[in-house]
Amino acid sequence: LLLTINQLPPFFKTFWFRAILILGVIILFAIVLKIRENFYEKKNRELQKINELLNIEIFERKQLEQKLIESESRLRSIFENLKSLIFIIKDNKIVFQNTYCKSTLKYEDDDLKNLEISQILQLNKELKELLKLISEEKIESVKFETKALTKDKREIWLEIFSSSLKDIYISDNDVKQIYILCSATDISERKEIEKNLKKAKELAEKSNMLKLNFLAQISHEIRTPLNSIISFSELLNS
Repeated sequence: LLLTINQLPPFFKTFWFRAILILGVIILFAIVLKIRENFYEKKNRELQKINELLNIEIFERKQLEQKLIESESRLRSIFENLKSLIFIIKDNKIVFQNTYCKSTLKYEDDDLKNLEISQILQLNKELKELLKLISEEKIESVKFETKALTKDKREIWLEIFSSSLKDIYISDNDVKQIYILCSATDISERKEIEKNLKKAKELAEKSNMLKLNFLAQISHEIRTPLNSIISFSELLNS
């Protein structure tokens, strides 16, 4: 049962009791404040630690990004200065070409967006299947020769080495796709020399055949009267 103030014992009505009560409340409040301060101080230290870890991670990430940018810049510089046609295929389209490739095939980057690779390179069924196997990582690389059609409608011969660019994927509807790196050399001059050598060989073989036929005919023409002379001489001797 609750007691009214008048029903309290005399001691509880004294100044000292009230002072002790107020002091107890103050001490209790101070303890609560201290506990709260310690709690927030602990949380603050944890947040500071997390913030330091985040700053370290951000710093490391920025360093990694900078290294990737520098690596990409070096790689692009190498590609651009190579005296070979370097191009990258994705989804049957050329998505990157170096300067030498651009100067040889005459296609601008915007031109390539609307062209399939089969509109530039003469790819038979077998070559298309080989490139597909590379994109599926079932084979690592392939080397082949084929004709290429330039923007100004010239046909040139290329010797192409194709390989997959591993660990460079693009996610598209949860389907992983991979790039195909191609390094090509213009062998049109070599093909022209081979063509001329073939023609020269065929001409030499034809000339040799005509010479053999001529000698056979002459031999026959000489042998016929000689046979008559030999037969008449044997008749005289007999």
